Amino acid sequence: MKAVLSLALFLVCSLSSFAMDQPLQTMTYGVISEKIEASRDFYAKHFGFKVVFQNEWYIHMVSDTDARFQIAFMKPNHPTQPPVFQPGFAGKGLFITLEVKDVKALYKKIKAAGVTISYELADEAWGERHFAIVDPNGVALNISQRLETVSETYKDGFVKPETEKSAPQD
Repeated sequence: MKAVLSLALFLVCSLSSFAMDQPLQTMTYGVISEKIEASRDFYAKHFGFKVVFQNEWYIHMVSDTDARFQIAFMKPNHPTQPPVFQPGFAGKGLFITLEVKDVKALYKKIKAAGVTISYELADEAWGERHFAIVDPNGVALNISQRLETVSETYKDGFVKPETEKSAPQD
């Protein structure tokens, strides 16, 4: 399953002006939490992430379909880490979007596994079919599939690729 992290797009756009000569190769979403084992199990079971490194205080995982999509979990206040990586995540104010090919099938699978659904499967006017769950750390996961149909209200909000923009008129 190919996961697309919305946060990655935001960060790539934000960092692109600073790193034009150093394009991003991967992006890892990391959570500092006491729940590293529960997090590992959750992402492995429901999204197919595989462990590539693990010790008693850090777990690093990659998507089984695209190694550019990575997640990591680290215990708080570890003595090897600088102060910026010490405090644990407070469990609010973060969401990650995982875009999949068949959101209905994944919805059925996750619901059958007994995971609490925080937002039931719905089609939105902006061209998204999605549902939401929460991971063991409190991170909201928006599980999404793009739709072909976008309402007129939202069409103008999408940025057109350079190839689709019309040439300037003289």
